[in-house]
Amino acid sequence: MNGHDPDDRGDDADGTSDDTAERPDGWPDDWTTASDDAQPSNDESPHSNDESPHSNDDPPTDDVAGDGDATVDAPTDVTTNDHATADGTARGDEAAPTGDRESTLGERSAPEKPPAHDVDDDPPTIADDGVITWFLNSPNGSVVFVRDVVSSVAAVAAIGLVLFAISGIWPPLVAVESGSMEPHMSKGDLVFIVDEQRYAPQSAVQDTGVSTHTSAQAANGYSKFGNYGDVVVYRPYGDRGATPIIHRARFYVEEGDNWVKDADPDHLGAVDTCAEVPRNQCPAPYDGFITKGDANDNYDQVQSQSDIVKPEWVRGKAQVRVPLLGWIRLQFAKLTSATTSPVAPTIPANGPALFARLGALGAAAGAAVVATRT
Repeated sequence: MNGHDPDDRGDDADGTSDDTAERPDGWPDDWTTASDDAQPSNDESPHSNDESPHSNDDPPTDDVAGDGDATVDAPTDVTTNDHATADGTARGDEAAPTGDRESTLGERSAPEKPPAHDVDDDPPTIADDGVITWFLNSPNGSVVFVRDVVSSVAAVAAIGLVLFAISGIWPPLVAVESGSMEPHMSKGDLVFIVDEQRYAPQSAVQDTGVSTHTSAQAANGYSKFGNYGDVVVYRPYGDRGATPIIHRARFYVEEGDNWVKDADPDHLGAVDTCAEVPRNQCPAPYDGFITKGDANDNYDQVQSQSDIVKPEWVRGKAQVRVPLLGWIRLQFAKLTSATTSPVAPTIPANGPALFARLGALGAAAGAAVVATRT
C-alpha cells in the first residue's frame, strides 16, 4: 500500500489531512486556521468583494490543502491566471505604498515656512506709528539711552512708593554718619524708618507710639537694636534745616517735671541739679523725650545737642538697618559735626543730584529687602 500510517502523518488513507482533527474541541467547522488563510484559492476573482456570493469565512477546498506540493505551487498557479494576476497585483499594490511611505517619511525635509504677510522691516516712525510706539520700539541709540534712563527712574520710583506705603514717611531711608549708636549701629549703615505711630508697642508712652528705655524696661521688656526702647530720628531744636539725629529715647517727661532727680546720674555729666541743665531745660518747659546715643556718655539735653525732644520733632522710628549700604547715600550728603550721630538730610525736591540720589535709594531699597533685624 502506498498510503502512510495515519498515526505517523496525521493524514487519512487517501493522503488528505484531517483538518478537524487538528482543531481544538468545539472549534466550528466553518472557522479557518492561519494555514488555511495563507493558501490562495483558484476560485478567487478580482470581483469577489462585489459579485462573488462566497464569504471570506468559507472553508478552504481539498484541492488546495490536499497535497503538500500543491500548497507550495499554488502561488505560481495563481500568478499565471489572468484574474488572479490582477488580483495579486492589486494586493501587492495595496501593501507597497504603505512601505514606501514609511521608508520615505524620515527622508522628507520639512516644508519651508512661507514668509509672513504684512511684515514691515522698516523702523517705526512718529508719523506712522505714533509717539509712544516709536519711543518704545525705536532702535535709535539716543532713544534707547533715554528709554533706559526713564525705565530705571520708574523702577526706583516704584520701589520708593512701596517703601513709602510701608513706612508712612519720606524718605524712609537714612544713613548713619557717626558712631554715637555703636555697637548697635555703625557709621555707614542704612536704616529703614517708619512713622512713630506705626507698629506702636504696648509700652509706648502717652499717645506718641514711642517706647522709651524706662517704660519698656518697666513693662514688657520691649527692645530695639540691642537695648530697651525705640531708636528715634528727630530734628534737634525742631529746626527743619538741621541734620536729623538718630538716638534712643531714654525716658519721657511732662511739663514742669524736675527730670534730673529721676535721671541716671551716670549720664548727667557735670550736671548735679535741675538749674544746671543748659538752655533752661529743667524743669521741663513742655512734654517730650530725653534722648541719648548708646555710645555716648551723657544725655543729649545735657550736652546741648538738643532741647527736650517734642513728639512732633520725631520723624520716625528705626526698624531695620543694612550694614555699610549707607555709604552710597552719604556720598550725596553734607557731613556735619562728628559729636552727634546725625543722619543724612532729606533728599531735596530738585537739584542736579536728584537722579543720583534716587539711584542710591533704589540700590538701598533692594538691599533692605534682605536685611536682618538687630
